[in-house]
Amino acid sequence: MNTVLNMADICRRTAVERPYFAFGDLSIDINGTVVGEVQREHPLSHEYGPLGAAEIGRHLAILGSCAAAATVDNDDRLYYLATHAEFRRSGFAQSNFPDGEKYRASATVVERTARMLFARTTMQVGENAPFVSLLVQYKILSEPLFARLFSHFAVAEDHTGIESPYTNPISLSWSAPNGNSLVARSHGLTPYQCAGHFRGYPAWPVAIIAACMLRTVERMLHHVLQSPVQWIMDSGSLDALELIPAAAPVVFSTAYNGIADEQRYRFTCDAYVDEKLCARMVTVISTPAK
Repeated sequence: MNTVLNMADICRRTAVERPYFAFGDLSIDINGTVVGEVQREHPLSHEYGPLGAAEIGRHLAILGSCAAAATVDNDDRLYYLATHAEFRRSGFAQSNFPDGEKYRASATVVERTARMLFARTTMQVGENAPFVSLLVQYKILSEPLFARLFSHFAVAEDHTGIESPYTNPISLSWSAPNGNSLVARSHGLTPYQCAGHFRGYPAWPVAIIAACMLRTVERMLHHVLQSPVQWIMDSGSLDALELIPAAAPVVFSTAYNGIADEQRYRFTCDAYVDEKLCARMVTVISTPAK
């Protein structure tokens, strides 16, 4: 029988709160697997599926940190910075679910040291087999160390618990495609736009970086195919090299790397602040057969 977790305690200990944290009740089984349910928030545009890949990554990465907090005998607040993720679609979930549908997510810690964590996570619809898995690697920072390293991020505003800003895509300025590449620019985020993510230290959530990357992938795919087709992410890896302050403008540069096989396409997307590489995604997407 699963044990229900104290949500306020879990959020305090992981430094991730509402509205970025979007789970209802969380529970843990005797094997240390944490389970919760979420509803879709992010817009899909032409992405096919019940939830977009970036939003899946958001919820699963959060749940991995919750599993870490729930399975360690330590009441301190720790910051779990996702530094690497491996996304694999292991099944195919239809896209025509009604608004408000709940999706079940699970997370298990597979390895932990004093400064590093690996969590294996999945998402499924009801009692069906999981349709996606995400292996997440985190850097673990104590609260004093995080405050010292990122003191220049600190602000007084507190947008925790407000209505979610994550239902709206980040504004991007687009350049015309140049051969097999495309560039989009953001003007930075307000503290409100990253509400609930590391309170008092507004920073770009990795999931929002990934969402912007996949929007550039979508636009590049449509340019390559000369058609606004639907698409779905089959696999991908993401490396988050730097925690980016919210106010920093980010440049997203995406390259089309050719056909993986029939109806499957490879892309690489980099995120820069000034000229410094801060994140990279390598992904394979497919266009579902009609």
